Amino acid sequence: MNIIIDVGGTNIRVAGFKSLNQPKIIKILKFPAENNYQIDFKNIVKAIQKITNSRIKRISIGLPGVISNGKIKKCSHLSDWNDKPVDKDLIDLFECPVILENDTTMAAYGEAIYGHGLNKNFLFINWGTGIGGSRVYWVDKKIHISSLEPGHHIINWNENLRCACGQRGCWESFCAGHGIQKRYKKQIADLSEKEWKEVIEYFTQGLINLIVINPTGLIVVGGGIAINQKKRIKQIKQILKKRLRIYPLPRIKTSKYGEIISLYGGLGLFKSIL
Repeated sequence: MNIIIDVGGTNIRVAGFKSLNQPKIIKILKFPAENNYQIDFKNIVKAIQKITNSRIKRISIGLPGVISNGKIKKCSHLSDWNDKPVDKDLIDLFECPVILENDTTMAAYGEAIYGHGLNKNFLFINWGTGIGGSRVYWVDKKIHISSLEPGHHIINWNENLRCACGQRGCWESFCAGHGIQKRYKKQIADLSEKEWKEVIEYFTQGLINLIVINPTGLIVVGGGIAINQKKRIKQIKQILKKRLRIYPLPRIKTSKYGEIISLYGGLGLFKSIL
């Protein structure tokens, strides 16, 4: 059994896959992320044990933020996970290979190997609690993915509201889930059309900035907001068509496997290196 773990700023998902070549989820469990490493890790272990009592071949885990030496080094949304030995704790318990990866990079693997990006160069944008990104390109039939942190590029220097990272004027603070709730003091589902217009304006400008730096013919957008607000993706396309002047308009697609694309990505990550 292959175990894939997707740790988000809001929820954690754990899934079991039998084969690398047949990306069919055997079982998936979802529960809230508590931002308490001991509690979250204990809940992950319980979920794995519920999914299978057979030998685990390998585990991959996607985590928000910067990953280094088996730990999260910097994550605004799961601060209690910072510098915790995630890979060592899993290896000690399950005695199998463990790979840690940035959650958006892991999702990009899923899109590149099992989704819309198969054999294509593209940008993957994860629009949910935060905003993550990855640049995906193929060379000699080998996949290359570089992790980006686009949510923390500044799009308004005059902004007073601080992002979760501590900066002012970040793209995330205008458009990501945590920023929207802090700015408008309401849940995303309760935003008015006027408020959505502001969010979409800022999101599109951030996207234009990315395209200018990383020109591409395809953008795949995943994450909770993108998947649950497809009407907004259409609005973004319309604004982008009017404003993008430097490069040709790229195609924009929502992730093939929606909010669980990172689970497929964990499987794709193993497939790409084995």
